[in-house]
Amino acid sequence: MALTTVDAVGMLLSYSTDNATFLSIVCEIDSNVNSQMEVTTDSTKCGSTVAAGSIATTLSGNAVVNTTPGAGEGSYDEIQAIFLAKTPIFFAYTNLAGSPATYGQGWFTQLGNQNAASGTSKFTWTITANGDVTSTPTS
Repeated sequence: MALTTVDAVGMLLSYSTDNATFLSIVCEIDSNVNSQMEVTTDSTKCGSTVAAGSIATTLSGNAVVNTTPGAGEGSYDEIQAIFLAKTPIFFAYTNLAGSPATYGQGWFTQLGNQNAASGTSKFTWTITANGDVTSTPTS
């Protein structure tokens, strides 16, 4: 069986406040998506039962602060404004080649800015999904 991998540079996080105009995070260094399902286990007189619960999903990453983003790119300042206003967003974490993909709605729930003695200013971000995520675009 041939091994077909996904090029990490092709994974792109984009967000939108209106589900129409999506912006990618400018100068992204890395990003990831994590989902975890709650599982309930009950011990009964006739054995154990296991039930699937809700799934909690977060997306997070790191980027370089760029004060002159290009068209279609969201800057630290823009994300900070969305974060401080508690504005809900739509997100799409997709592979430019198609699959895998994660879509949903949520909020920027963490935003940090790091500035070392040398180098460039960087920032971290976390999106927490509100409800379930899907592998198809959110309408």
